[in-house]
Amino acid sequence: MPEEPIQPIFVLDTFTQLRIELLDILGQLNALQWQQPTACEGWSVHDVAVHLLGDDIGLLSSRRDGHGEDVEIGDYEELIAWINYRNDIWVKAMRRLSPSLLIHLLRDTGEQEMAFWRSLDLFEDGGVVSWAGPDPAPVWLEMAREYTEFWMHTQHICEGAGIVALRSPEYMFPLLDTFVRAMPHTYRHIIAPEGSVVKLHIPDVDGMWFIRREGDAWVQYAELDESPVASVMMPADVAWRVFTKGMTPEKAAEHATITGDPALAEPLLSMVSIMA
Repeated sequence: MPEEPIQPIFVLDTFTQLRIELLDILGQLNALQWQQPTACEGWSVHDVAVHLLGDDIGLLSSRRDGHGEDVEIGDYEELIAWINYRNDIWVKAMRRLSPSLLIHLLRDTGEQEMAFWRSLDLFEDGGVVSWAGPDPAPVWLEMAREYTEFWMHTQHICEGAGIVALRSPEYMFPLLDTFVRAMPHTYRHIIAPEGSVVKLHIPDVDGMWFIRREGDAWVQYAELDESPVASVMMPADVAWRVFTKGMTPEKAAEHATITGDPALAEPLLSMVSIMA
């Protein structure tokens, strides 16, 4: 196969449709389903939905309107602790919100957020996507990151409510294509001979991604001619859980096929593509 560089991801239409689908799902939940626990420890379906509302409000306030909080953050661990604290107090405060009003607010903030993304040049520098690297990311990757966060929590809602939805390749390929942009950053401290190739294959979305050692860095490709020195194949349902810390590397290994050098393959089983 020919060598092909990795390409930008354009999720605006899929993101818009995902939001429409979630609103439809939420509108059909009964009172018991709203209170079911989810994979987010201590949070119900209702809690995860109000967390999504908080994400919308936070992005619109900070990214669109330039409104920030005066908080001193010393390092990454302090940042995560602050985010978790802020999320917790928001969710607890919003438990008084009725499902009907919550759906109404999510519809409004969703329309505003999609309008905001449409107003931007997708190739300009946006915010930092920390799991992909320390530098400002292009807007298309920033938006794709928001798509992955929204899809992940939509799945938490669906699983908590006992619903299987939104797992077709239409939604899961852009999700995984975004998550795997973490590969070069994940491997940044791993040394290998020049030209070494690592391959990730997720067959149920027809997805393959490669990184190749070039100088002192790993460079990502959509296709490469060279044979990989290490390869990991795993199902999409395993991959998204691994990349969001919803499955341990040990459990993921039970569902993955690893060939070649295990030392170069195993980082893919612990790769994290969220802030956690």
